[in-house]
Amino acid sequence: MKNIWQEFKSFIKMISKGKKDVAVVMAAGGFMKATVPFLVFYFSAQILNNAIEGDYEACVKSVAALLLSQFVCELVNRFCQKRIEVLGESCQQIIRQQMADKAFELQYEKFEKQETLDALRHAKLTAGGSGDIKDQVDTCYQIFVQFFSMCCTDVGCIFLSSSGESGKDTV
Repeated sequence: MKNIWQEFKSFIKMISKGKKDVAVVMAAGGFMKATVPFLVFYFSAQILNNAIEGDYEACVKSVAALLLSQFVCELVNRFCQKRIEVLGESCQQIIRQQMADKAFELQYEKFEKQETLDALRHAKLTAGGSGDIKDQVDTCYQIFVQFFSMCCTDVGCIFLSSSGESGKDTV
């Protein structure tokens, strides 16, 4: 587990070279995407509670708060996703440039060898295949989303269990 965490941190450092906001964008986007379902649950409960109590003015306020919070979260999430896509494209371009630079550094006699051509072909297929850097960056972003979803679930469970215990005392 420690190795996975170290690899994850080194990958974030690698893609962050020259871009200081990568971890912040991934964390912010992951947090916003993860909180949307929980905001819907929370505000839906508020709307139902207010409707049961007959406080329709509070219902309207809760609906407005739900719509506004959902809009802000989705807006920030979309911005972060687009930023991650641009980051993946730029990383892909950097890798292609590095491959081209390496190919141009080779001496012509060495470049003609079959093993060199096979190695370049393999590197090109790997870089453009299902394991390309854009997919890795997106996977990294999804890790942030799942982490924050897990955190929100934990907080929600703690909140529900504490409110359930306080409800037992008052009955």
